[in-house]
Amino acid sequence: MDEIKENPRAWKWLSDIDSKHWSRHKFSTNAKTDLVVNNISESYNAWILEAREEPMCTMMEHNRTKLMESISIKRDGAERDTWVIPPNYKKRLELEKKFASIFKVVCAGRGIWQVTCKDSQYVVDLDSRKCGYYKWDVTGVPCCHAIAAIHQFKHKPEDYISPYFTREKNIAAYEGMIMPIPDKTQWLKTDFHEVDPPLYHAQPGRLRKKRVKAQREPHVPERASKKASIRCSNYHTYGHNVKGCGLPIRPDWEARKGAKFTRHVSTSISRWISAKAANKSNSSRIKE
Repeated sequence: MDEIKENPRAWKWLSDIDSKHWSRHKFSTNAKTDLVVNNISESYNAWILEAREEPMCTMMEHNRTKLMESISIKRDGAERDTWVIPPNYKKRLELEKKFASIFKVVCAGRGIWQVTCKDSQYVVDLDSRKCGYYKWDVTGVPCCHAIAAIHQFKHKPEDYISPYFTREKNIAAYEGMIMPIPDKTQWLKTDFHEVDPPLYHAQPGRLRKKRVKAQREPHVPERASKKASIRCSNYHTYGHNVKGCGLPIRPDWEARKGAKFTRHVSTSISRWISAKAANKSNSSRIKE
């Protein structure tokens, strides 16, 4: 944060956004995640990419079919799984266990513990599943302070992980299903007037297919459609042309520019004289 404060504009831009959207210490404890990225939306956007250019009804039917198939596959996979805790959360728990042995733990009673390490000291409440470090509250996975207290209490850390990360909850998440829909020839006929689609007005310019990038979003050369790089003809370096070159213009390049301008002027004058003569010749023929 101190590095961000050194840039006043960046700090003002960040301060205008509610800290619960970007600071982990203000995250809600309901979601049980500490991620601050939008990978889920980006993955879903790439997943439906082929349907984005289809008409509205066709696009909705395309996405509905894909979701119906995906949920069915996830449901079958969840029922076949044998793990008690998801493997990725199991790894996080094992990583926290490695740091739990360095803490000094003292019980205050009724499931409340004091966990100390050097100058740091936190309060752990095993009954409420809370820690003063706040990591356990946000992620749902016991932190190293909580694990130190759990070990002292002769319990297993796996029993204190959030129930959201159990096999039963994973199966329950995919219990619902999206029902298949027959085609429009089998739809129920009604006496209401048919709803016409809105009038289409072609907008000027080429249709935009790429998403609008956010302000100050970094440029990724690997994703750029045009791979060719600009080469400066002044000192033959890449990334800019001669107009954007910060180095002094070479003497031979100045001579080349002058010669090019002279050739351009002389060519233009010669064309003008030839056109003048041709017009004069055509005029004389018409008079005859």
